[in-house]
Order: sequence, then structure tokens, then C-alpha cells
Amino acid sequence: MKTASLVLGWMAAALLSAATATAGDLEKDWEVKQIGGTDYIPLGKFGNFYGFGEMERNGAEIRFEVERKIRVDFKIGSKDCQFNKVRIVLEKEIVEDGDQVFLSRDDFSRLIDPILRPDQIGGAGRFTTVILDAAGAEDPAGDAARHALVIAEKAKVIM
Repeated sequence: MKTASLVLGWMAAALLSAATATAGDLEKDWEVKQIGGTDYIPLGKFGNFYGFGEMERNGAEIRFEVERKIRVDFKIGSKDCQFNKVRIVLEKEIVEDGDQVFLSRDDFSRLIDPILRPDQIGGAGRFTTVILDAAGAEDPAGDAARHALVIAEKAKVIM
């Protein structure tokens, strides 16, 4: 059974809010590198910063995983990344330069960091919206959509 996507209201707030990791912090601690006019940070530093440990690489596929609880997947040349199988579309592609793989600084500070550290979003306040969306389910029997509806009904009672 496919797991229904869970998109929290704070994700929208994260996109509209100020970055949690400032440009100064990144330049000081993250070895910012300009590639094609865009600032990038090494994905290896990303893994260390969040305690994911070493980056696992299989060809163009990049994975970080923490005790099978949090899994983040990237692909060189792609704008898609996944957090526990929830798709996030980046503004810039993941790039490789020499023997290192890079994530754009803007994608890190405006998308990735707020998702992993929503408590660091300045002025965001409390979120009041939770969206449970079964769109994109590839289940011909419709089980994923039905599953999302059951979860939504249970969440409504709790909230």
C-alpha cells in the first residue's frame, strides 16, 4: 500500500519565510562554492550538520539515513529530492564538481533546512493547517486515497 503524502502548513510557511541558515553562517562553515553563477554547498557537509553521518552514493543516487527513521534521497542532475518518500522539488539541480556533490545554497536555506528544523523559522508562529493529500497515488484499486481519507478523518477529530 502506498503511503499518502503528508504536507504540513509549515512547509508553505518555510517557503515564504526568511532562511534559517544565514548566508554568513554558510560561507563561514560550509565551504560555499560558486558553480555556474550559483552558490552551492557540499552535500557531505549537509549530512554532517544534521547528524546523518556519511553520504551513501550509488552512481548518481545519493542517500542519507538516520537509524531507519529519517531518509533523504538526492540524485545528481535532478531537482527532485525525497524526505521519507515525500517528494520535494528543488529550484536547482544537484550538481557534481570534481569528486564532490553539491546542493544549491538557496535550496538548502529556503527548503531543506526549514523542513528539517521548522522550529528555527523566524516569525513563522504556530501552524494551523495540515493538508493530507492522496494525489498522485498510483494504486488502481484506490487504496492509497481511501487510506488518506481515513487518516484525514482521524486527524480532524484530534485537531
